[in-house]
Amino acid sequence: MPVKAHIIFYVSLFLLSAFLYWKPAYNGDIGYYIAVAAQTSGESDSTIVSYSDSILKAETPEDTYRINTEVLQGYSNGLLDYYRIKPLYIWLIRAAHSAGFSWSRATVVPSLLAFILLMLFMFRWLKQVLGADALLPGLLLLFSYPIFVPARMSTPDSLTSLFLVPLFYLFLKGGSRWALFILLFLLVSVRLDNLLMVGIFCVGAGIYAWSLENREWIRYVLIMVLLTGLTILLNVWCTNDPFWPMHMEQVLYSGNYLWKLGKAFRFFSASYGWLFIIILLFMVHLFRMKVLTAEITVLFMVAAMVVLRLLIFPAYEERFFGGYYIVSFIIILRILKRWKENVA
Repeated sequence: MPVKAHIIFYVSLFLLSAFLYWKPAYNGDIGYYIAVAAQTSGESDSTIVSYSDSILKAETPEDTYRINTEVLQGYSNGLLDYYRIKPLYIWLIRAAHSAGFSWSRATVVPSLLAFILLMLFMFRWLKQVLGADALLPGLLLLFSYPIFVPARMSTPDSLTSLFLVPLFYLFLKGGSRWALFILLFLLVSVRLDNLLMVGIFCVGAGIYAWSLENREWIRYVLIMVLLTGLTILLNVWCTNDPFWPMHMEQVLYSGNYLWKLGKAFRFFSASYGWLFIIILLFMVHLFRMKVLTAEITVLFMVAAMVVLRLLIFPAYEERFFGGYYIVSFIIILRILKRWKENVA
């Protein structure tokens, strides 16, 4: 790839990252993340929520504070456990605050750093797939709303994407199982409910290994068992009530579930319907050829993860799916390039 193309991409990444840092979006969860990150062992949840409100009043613009203080007024007993299950993100907030950032900025710094690293990795993958033609797809992904918006928000979504994309990359490359395990553990550490996505990955990877008639699938079973145990331990360690989901109806299933689910799928189909149409076409090809390829396996896993995410949390925001968007886009480009080469 020409040096000029590298310069264009890296300058674009720098300018976009600078803008995102300059214009953070302090979304509604920021108050609860600050509360959990700032809490010490002797403080009650209600006390630390009040302290978080005072931080937001001091550090954020008046209109932003007005919105977020209304969110904090909706606090109920046990609600903070929903934020404690994101231990890696909470730890990074504390580390950023210790490094000198304000509490509000400290909630955005991990997201922005994760975005920068993700874009560098994404561009490297695109260069491997497309060579000198990687610049335009790279810029398209860089400026895609679901990918860059989480970088300016108080949310662990960019961190999830940062570990999800290399995970599928290593799977396709046949990388080290230890590296896969580390990435899977980091995914769970970002938010413990990512264990469901880890489960789908292990099942999909195990089925693919079984289709090749090797015993690699046993390793994925063992990885899933080990990660499940580690997740249970983290849940007990991080939360006040390890059974917090049993008491969190207002977070998980408030209101009419079926109505929310239908609304989420309608919004999702408008943004990602193309992906499922392409997967359906690959399914037809798979049944005709009776061959399960690594790329098709990944697309199936992505589809299953997205559907499960919507079923369990019936709310749609594009920022939830940025990593899946990157993986699907690059894999489809990879398949199309190989088909083009075969035709030529």
